[in-house]
Amino acid sequence: MNPRPTLASTDQEIIDFVSSWIDHLIREGYESAIALLDDPIGANRRKWTKEEWDQELECYGEAASITPPLTVPDLQTDVYRYNDGSGFAVDYDLPVNGRRSDHTLQFDFRAIGSGMYVALNNLHVL
Repeated sequence: MNPRPTLASTDQEIIDFVSSWIDHLIREGYESAIALLDDPIGANRRKWTKEEWDQELECYGEAASITPPLTVPDLQTDVYRYNDGSGFAVDYDLPVNGRRSDHTLQFDFRAIGSGMYVALNNLHVL
């Protein structure tokens, strides 16, 4: 998996990190992938459970399969840098069944101390 980005990372390096996290999710499973991330910061935020993740993706059928991002050329990905310079957010279309899905992963990246905090804040239809 790619190393966590820094405040100096390019948008492409940030997107590559998220792509590598999705690849890890496909190879190693949800529990392993979510363990690589930090707990979300803020009221009413927590790590998604496997059951919640599966429930959110039920609309794609029982045989739904997350697809390696590099095989789906039309994924929409956006990096939003925070005005205060503390980090950035990422919206990343989740590739399912070989194509772009209606679901978007939303990540929060913040510089905390000497490291970079990374959390999956949401998975939902945008």
